[in-house]
Parts: sequence; structure tokens; C-alpha cells
Amino acid sequence: MRELLDGPPTRPLYPDVAQIMQCGRSKIFDLATRGELPFPVFKIGNRYLVPVLPLARWLGYEDIRPEDTTSGATGGGVTTIGPGRVA
Repeated sequence: MRELLDGPPTRPLYPDVAQIMQCGRSKIFDLATRGELPFPVFKIGNRYLVPVLPLARWLGYEDIRPEDTTSGATGGGVTTIGPGRVA
């Protein structure tokens, strides 16, 4: 868990989040585009990114706060499309 929190404030949907969820590339992108992931996903250009704090909370770390991460960021100025939704 520490590796997740000590890294950047977002992680790529594939391969990082797919590996955590133990699913492949097609499945993770299918879940994201259908809005079936339990955390927000942002599409920026051709990249799909997941903010670390909602991902950590989904993994069961409810007591994680922004200051517990190296960057202290929650996803930086990007407007949330909604939990699990991408444009």
C-alpha cells in the first residue's frame, strides 16, 4: 500500500489499476467506459487515469487522507465526471 501512496496522485488505468483488480486490458477499459468501476476515472487525451485516494479507499483504507500521500494531491484541478465514468 505504501508504494501506491508514495507515488504520483494518479495511476494509469492500465496496467496499474488492472493489475490491482486482477483483470486484463479489455476488461478494465470495458468497465471504465460503461461506468462500472467504484472509483472515478479520468480520460485525458488518450490516457485513462485513476486518482490514488479514491482507489485506496476502495481497497479498504478508509482512514487515508491527502496528507498521507507524498504529493498530498487528490487529483489536482480535474473535474470529476463521476464515480467510474469516463467521457
